[in-house]
Amino acid sequence: MCAHEEDALTHEPARTLARLEALIGRDGVSTEYVRFRIDLLKGQWAVRQAFAQASAARGRQDRAQGTDGTHTGQVAPVLDEAALALDPEMLASLFEALCPAIRKDDRQSADVQALLGAVEKDPALLGELVRHSAFAPDGEHLVLLSERVEASVEALLFFGRALAAPLLTKPASRTDRTTESATSSSGEPGRCGLCGSPPGMARLRRDDGKRILHCSLCDGAWAFSRLECPFCGNREHGTLSYVRASETDPWWIETCEKCKRYIKVVDERRLAVDEETVMLAIDVATLHLDLLAEREGYKRRIPYTAMS
Repeated sequence: MCAHEEDALTHEPARTLARLEALIGRDGVSTEYVRFRIDLLKGQWAVRQAFAQASAARGRQDRAQGTDGTHTGQVAPVLDEAALALDPEMLASLFEALCPAIRKDDRQSADVQALLGAVEKDPALLGELVRHSAFAPDGEHLVLLSERVEASVEALLFFGRALAAPLLTKPASRTDRTTESATSSSGEPGRCGLCGSPPGMARLRRDDGKRILHCSLCDGAWAFSRLECPFCGNREHGTLSYVRASETDPWWIETCEKCKRYIKVVDERRLAVDEETVMLAIDVATLHLDLLAEREGYKRRIPYTAMS
């Protein structure tokens, strides 16, 4: 692994962890939930670093042997669902790395215990969970899996995507794609052009107010129309609205009456000049907006499990 890749692997978690730790003790923010996301992020980054190192070592070995690295069992992280080779041992190691954080998630204790017990009985469940939770989630399969495991669909979706995130390639969010709209291979509006996942958060860019969507899974970011639902493509202004907890907050939820979905938005122009935007920390700090959206009748969104 080259020096700048090593720097990225150490800089990213330090940057994000610092912002998460700053939330501890803040009014209106659950300290328990913050600590859970800190522990989860540490586990995710440890796995990502291990995979990056293994991939670099494998690449050096392939070059030394004069091979192209396309043999079975390679553990290079991917962004393409078709290329996601889920080795059982690799997944077991990943799950073990995240288990300490998962066990601390008191919000879903019954679901967590059910999931842990099911995986202990059937380790192959991990591959099934990741495949049907990552990228464009398979809701029908997750419902069937929920019935088998006796854990909620929401919990399975969260933990499946948390498991998948470290398997993806290095973060892409540092560079915004400048197209006004990004369409994935699925052809659906607003999905990440890198991995096909729905957006998890949005921000209004500091320098020009452009709306930037952030992938809920792979750290990708792309420009998208301000007056369009990123989930269903609705452009009827009368059915697009927003809900604020406070008029003075730099964040709110933008809603669509056609699909009854919403996205959380942060306006960077309302933040301090020297305040860096870390989407994961903002998502954790604004959990109250998710509760507000659900009380207003909007569908629970895809969980934000991206790592920055």
